[in-house]
Amino acid sequence: MADSEQMPAVKEFLLNFFMPEKCYDEFFLHFNFAHGEANKHPQLPQIWKVLKAGSAQGLSLASALLGLYAISGYVAYCIARGFPVG
Repeated sequence: MADSEQMPAVKEFLLNFFMPEKCYDEFFLHFNFAHGEANKHPQLPQIWKVLKAGSAQGLSLASALLGLYAISGYVAYCIARGFPVG
């Protein structure tokens, strides 16, 4: 397999679990964080900054947990009802 055909692990993870390739391209190739479709994934720029800085200083744990709780409820409901998640 040629180097151009290999997908980096981070990109593969993001495309499989978080976003379509179109949104990945807008975020990471064009740096267009205001793209309408890509705006459904607002946490990704924050996650990227935390990973780059190596620290989550200044972030609220309670806020992050409440956000995870809210999205987990939505995903669980959609899965239970057989609705598409996204």
